[in-house]
Amino acid sequence: MKIHGKILHHYLSSGAPDKEGYLYKKGEVNTSYQKRWFSLKGNLLFYRERRSERDILGVIVLERCVVQLCDSEEHFAFSVSFFGDAEEADGLRTYKFSAEDQASQESWVKALHSANHGYLELLVRDLRQQYLEAARNAGVDPVDMSAKEMMRHFQKPHKCPGSNSVFYTPNENQVLQAPPTNSKQATRRSPKLWPKRHIVGPAPCSTEWAAEPLPDFCQLHEYFGQEAPKKAKRRQQGEGGSSNVFSMFEQSQIQEYKEAFTIIDQNRDGIISKDDLRDVLASMGQLNVKNEELEAMIKEASGPINFTVFLTMFGEKLKGADPEDVIVSAFKVLDPEATGTIKKEFLEELLTTQCDRFSAEEMKNLWGAFPPDVAGNVDYKNICYVITHGEEKE
Repeated sequence: MKIHGKILHHYLSSGAPDKEGYLYKKGEVNTSYQKRWFSLKGNLLFYRERRSERDILGVIVLERCVVQLCDSEEHFAFSVSFFGDAEEADGLRTYKFSAEDQASQESWVKALHSANHGYLELLVRDLRQQYLEAARNAGVDPVDMSAKEMMRHFQKPHKCPGSNSVFYTPNENQVLQAPPTNSKQATRRSPKLWPKRHIVGPAPCSTEWAAEPLPDFCQLHEYFGQEAPKKAKRRQQGEGGSSNVFSMFEQSQIQEYKEAFTIIDQNRDGIISKDDLRDVLASMGQLNVKNEELEAMIKEASGPINFTVFLTMFGEKLKGADPEDVIVSAFKVLDPEATGTIKKEFLEELLTTQCDRFSAEEMKNLWGAFPPDVAGNVDYKNICYVITHGEEKE
């Protein structure tokens, strides 16, 4: 991809960046870390030698990439790794950076992770799901944003302020007429220009505006709305897991998983293999693990188990759970006095007689993981936290 340098300079200087500051970047030729001034704007990460420098040393397009913590001789290191099709995998580059402190590291990882289109796509999808659920809970029909419904909405007659009719036609004083042009001049201009309006006149209705461009836009909107999920699915299958899995965990959790991955990855090649699992199990005293059992463990992943796939496998355990506040609200129905606890006998009766009906063994495991206090009260907020975070609060 080639972009003219002047365009990049203009874009960088046209407004305030989303984030900027000094980072240490590992060079490709000189493998030491060099201090550079970085500016993040949209999905472009610019870097210069110093803040006062006008010349841009480079720009990184933050698409189809994974931002994660990494092992390095420098403290507070993280990387941006790019992925593509299988035949391209060998030639893709990984950029390594180092921040000055942990707070800076966490803020940069969060900013870079949320700068790409894939993150925004998932965010919009999640917001739409929240909207549909809110509409359903309120007992109203959600707005259908399909092309057909949008056209039906814009074709409805709307009553405008300052008019007694459902149709509104501006008078000559409210519209600035375009000067007449000959046919040769007209062919050089768009035939779909909207008429100019008087800025102090009343706002026109939506039906007054030319409706001709709408079908084109609606068709494009519907087409890309159908294509985006397909591309996201193909991208997810190609990378063996969703890069957005990092947003499911707190920064401290990601660091803990990274340490666990490093312990399992005995040969430090970035991939967990059968030999790695065998060595780890042997160090734990399990010496007679069958080869079939190791293969079954490896096959739980859709491909080679790198750190992203490793984290995804844990993230999938949490995907089926509702948000923490939703689960807490459900428990609060059983806690009218808002004590934060529920009697063990009452909760056990509900779980064994309603819905899926827990077995005696499942109840034993539950009380083993979440033992009630001496008064027989169960801290349901702790249960909700573990369901959604995968570990107890410290």
